[in-house]
Amino acid sequence: MRERQAQTVLLVRAFEETDPGGRLLPLQRRTEATRRALETAEPVHSARGPAVIAATRRAETVQHRARLLLNSLEERYPALPRLLRAMRWRGGIGRSVAVAALVAGLASNVLGPAGQVNLLAFPLLGLLAWNLLIFAWMIAGRALTRRARRAGTAGGPLIRWTVRAVLLNLPRRLRSRATPGDAEVLGRALAAFGAAWGRLAGPLLAARVRRTLHLAAVAAAAGVVGGMYLRGLAFEYRATWESTLLDAAHVDALLGALLAPASALLGLAVPGAAPLRAPGSGEAAVWIHLYAATTLLFVGLPRLILAVLEQLRVRRRAAGLAVDLEAAYFRRIFAPWSGAGTRLEVLPYSFHPGAGERESLRRLLHEAFGAHSHVEIHRPAEYGASGNTALGEAGPPPEGGSESIFVALFSLAQTPE
Repeated sequence: MRERQAQTVLLVRAFEETDPGGRLLPLQRRTEATRRALETAEPVHSARGPAVIAATRRAETVQHRARLLLNSLEERYPALPRLLRAMRWRGGIGRSVAVAALVAGLASNVLGPAGQVNLLAFPLLGLLAWNLLIFAWMIAGRALTRRARRAGTAGGPLIRWTVRAVLLNLPRRLRSRATPGDAEVLGRALAAFGAAWGRLAGPLLAARVRRTLHLAAVAAAAGVVGGMYLRGLAFEYRATWESTLLDAAHVDALLGALLAPASALLGLAVPGAAPLRAPGSGEAAVWIHLYAATTLLFVGLPRLILAVLEQLRVRRRAAGLAVDLEAAYFRRIFAPWSGAGTRLEVLPYSFHPGAGERESLRRLLHEAFGAHSHVEIHRPAEYGASGNTALGEAGPPPEGGSESIFVALFSLAQTPE
């Protein structure tokens, strides 16, 4: 499902499951919404299964029903649309963060205010080191992310904090217009929705945040490089270095290794460092070019690639949030309308269910296969009876193309054979 449809389905589900008595969402409206959704979906009665609608239309039917019920909820609680909008990602967030990072990069004076560029204390070295740490953390965190996804907690503290922040004030406004009893049910429903939405949309929100941070890093790098060249046009800068522990040979080796990719890309040789040791100095232009190219190679380009990958991941996840339509909640919704043509043959083995157990079993099977399915509980087969004997007692298969499903019933204390 797409993001908005999934939100609607989960919100309605939270209200229905936390309000089984129909206090906030009347039971009559739920039944009417199910009927209208099924009529729109053109129900089919398949002889090969209990589904009342084709599998390809099931999601559309669920979404249509949820929209109808959401309209009913919005009539009673007009602030609900604001809640849903607040929990969706707004497109302007990423652009605003990127613009702010670009402006911050332009405003930063990495060349220094005194007209001296210290090659060993260049602030760009800190930017490079920080991004290398980020890349290392991302690689190390892949295993943790996979583990969190298997545990159903992908998105982690980020999504939980966001949900709590959004749910902090709006539910308070919603509950302010409700009676004490209604407010308690409403609070439970919104809490259940927040938890469900966090589990479902956590990976999507995490991908959006990563995309935004990568684009912000690209913008900051572009701003820093652009700011260097703008200041280099208006002011003269001299390159120098000083160190207590490193001599000229060490500095040559360090800068040669660090700037080698940029040197190969630009076709500029890395100058020797010995003449630049303080109080000596030299032209800074070639160093500015090399450091700018290094920043774009090791910060801008990797971050841009990662941002593109995250954008592809965002599009894929936003277009197909995996709401489990086979969950018991959805089966219960359509159970009263489904099951026609399905015969359930219950074969107890070495077990004699009582009247209460039989009724509970019928209720569970109707919930799973549809209220219109026919449940037949046969005489228990005694211990040692063969499967063929039990099946023979169940009688011939039904006529007319109906489906017959056999259900084996036995005690958990039964021995394996």
